[in-house]
Amino acid sequence: MLIKKTLILFLLLFPLLVLGQLNNRQIRNLTAFAKIYGYVQYFHPSDENKLEIWEGVAINGSKSMMKVDNDDELIVELRKIFLPIAPTIRITLTRQKESFSIDRLKPDISDGYKEISWQHLGFNLYSGISERPYKSIRLNRTPVVGNDRNMQIPLTGTYDVSAYRGLKYDFSLTTRVKRKDGGPTELKIVSGKDSIELKTTETEVHHFTGTINSSAELIAFELAADPSIPLSVDKPVFKIIDGEKSLSPQEISTATKKASGKLRKVTFEIIDPNYALYDQKLKFGEYLDKEVVKGVSIVMPLVLLGNRSSTYPVAGGKVNGSTDLNYNRISAFEHNEIRIADVIMLWNILKHSFPYMDDVKINQEHLLAKILQEASSAKTHTTYIKVIERMCSFYNDAHMFISIKGMEPSYTIPISLIRADNKIVVKDVSDKRLMDSIFPGDIILKVNGIPVGKQVDTLIQYVSGSKQKKDLLTMNRLLNGKKNEKVEVTLLRHEDTHKIEIERTKVAQDYTAGNAGYLQKENGWAAPGTYYFDLTRNSLTDQNFELLKTAKSIIFDLRGYVFDQTISTDLVPALLRDTLSTVRFFNPKILYPDLEHLSFHPGPETYLPNIKNRLTQQVIFLTDASAISASESLLGLIKDFKLGTIIGEETAGTNGDVNIAYLPGNLIVYFSGMLFKNSDGSKHHLNGVLPDIHVGQSRKSIENREDLVLKKAFQVIRERWSGQK
Repeated sequence: MLIKKTLILFLLLFPLLVLGQLNNRQIRNLTAFAKIYGYVQYFHPSDENKLEIWEGVAINGSKSMMKVDNDDELIVELRKIFLPIAPTIRITLTRQKESFSIDRLKPDISDGYKEISWQHLGFNLYSGISERPYKSIRLNRTPVVGNDRNMQIPLTGTYDVSAYRGLKYDFSLTTRVKRKDGGPTELKIVSGKDSIELKTTETEVHHFTGTINSSAELIAFELAADPSIPLSVDKPVFKIIDGEKSLSPQEISTATKKASGKLRKVTFEIIDPNYALYDQKLKFGEYLDKEVVKGVSIVMPLVLLGNRSSTYPVAGGKVNGSTDLNYNRISAFEHNEIRIADVIMLWNILKHSFPYMDDVKINQEHLLAKILQEASSAKTHTTYIKVIERMCSFYNDAHMFISIKGMEPSYTIPISLIRADNKIVVKDVSDKRLMDSIFPGDIILKVNGIPVGKQVDTLIQYVSGSKQKKDLLTMNRLLNGKKNEKVEVTLLRHEDTHKIEIERTKVAQDYTAGNAGYLQKENGWAAPGTYYFDLTRNSLTDQNFELLKTAKSIIFDLRGYVFDQTISTDLVPALLRDTLSTVRFFNPKILYPDLEHLSFHPGPETYLPNIKNRLTQQVIFLTDASAISASESLLGLIKDFKLGTIIGEETAGTNGDVNIAYLPGNLIVYFSGMLFKNSDGSKHHLNGVLPDIHVGQSRKSIENREDLVLKKAFQVIRERWSGQK
């Protein structure tokens, strides 16, 4: 009887064991760990808080949380993980919580100490893409990346080093620090891993060494420095060291054929530890006091004191930031601890920096628990991707998409769909072999026997963005699946139902321009006096402007993403009579965790009239939900300042610069890192740019291959012309 009961219990528990379900204890442990992880990584300013440790801490910490059985063990384990990084934090049972004491943060001798705290302008996630506008620094500490006001200044010309491959080189330059207002100046000159402090006002010669690599052709040296920094740099000397000999490479002319070879630039960056991103800063004595899970609390200072050698106090113990897994060469789905670490890292990035958190309608702790559970259960590549897509969907951000190593492309059948008359309708058929069995205007009723409405309800759970953008992406994904699989599609055509099996042979794409397929047109005279120009497939050149100036009316098609991201700076000035100034982009200024006391750094825009390319005639823009980001930047100006008439449907409702999270296991997640508003300060996110005249396609127009949006534009033009007559 005992054996039978044991067998029954095992069978009941077997699905949980197989699927790797987390129990309530593990969820509690991981939640506490996740919250402290984010607080310490982004807001504790100790010198032990180094960029390179955090992937390992996330992986090892996630793994250790699985083995903790009670809160006493949890506190011991959390202290073991975080005290070597943040020795001033206090992790305790809430009932035993210690009061914050500023005296613990003061060294016995305070001379030479400065206040160290974090400033974030967005989150610098160190993607290696220098033009991202996001910065993260610790005040009074050398930044990991330099001053955004730096200018690139050539120190030398270009040298041909192809004959010196494998040899060492010595590069020297002379510096002199100028004291500012009679006070001391603390500067560093940094090149790669080499860092030299510039302490005195005397002239100093500094030497930097390296090796000419085996494929080197050309080399040049440059300085990256803020012109306002009080420093002179002079007398650069480049020498090749060949045993006992010192050789001077030949500097070549940029006009020679050889100058077109592969060029490596060696950059010397001048770092000012006193550099700040903005005026606001935390004050010594400010601290964080949070209950991370019910019954477990953390008290953590947000400002420390530090001298030249360390922040106070110095931590003891070893940071567990390394792992046996080479997690940058594997996919995340292969190991449970990497899947969980990815969720924790991404959740914290968004929790503390996502500028549209007001539009996230789920409690963050509930979301974390839900996604941790799903990530732990994901045993296939496809399932894990779905988990991350599901997580992203709650943020309602159409900039959000993911990439992961080993991600196989989806395939679809060679037709495109559109929503018309509140039905899902065949828009185009791209395979001639199907043109006798499926037709534009056919209504999709079922896919593989499942009603299409039910399919859409399922798919939309894995799409992030506004209502209109989610609907568009769902149309693009409705027929997706594995390559060469057959799909049974049930269609309605003129009150008759048809079933057809179609093979998935076409690589699926999430993005499709709204004016694709039968709606695509070439630039040209669409009617006498009316010129049609497709901004999703063409740039505007001076030659184009000369042609456009001869038209009586212009139709710009922006049903999709702009072909040229500089289109706003090209086209808007041509539509202006006076200077246009506005502020629409806002970078988050993050000092406190959980987006508390959040403020923003405005990004002003100014457009000056371009008299040469001025367009004074009637201008109409066509648009829909496939217009996103840079397209909305242009359309927003058209709408806000009445520079033309917009016809069509709402745009995607997603703008502002993208940030990029690189996570263990080769998972990359893109998201909106910057807030965007309309010029009058009203909300753009999710709403999009609203057309002046709302028009969409109908099932009948698709069947008859008509473009109702373009047709409406012609009607508006005729009415304008007749009114002028």
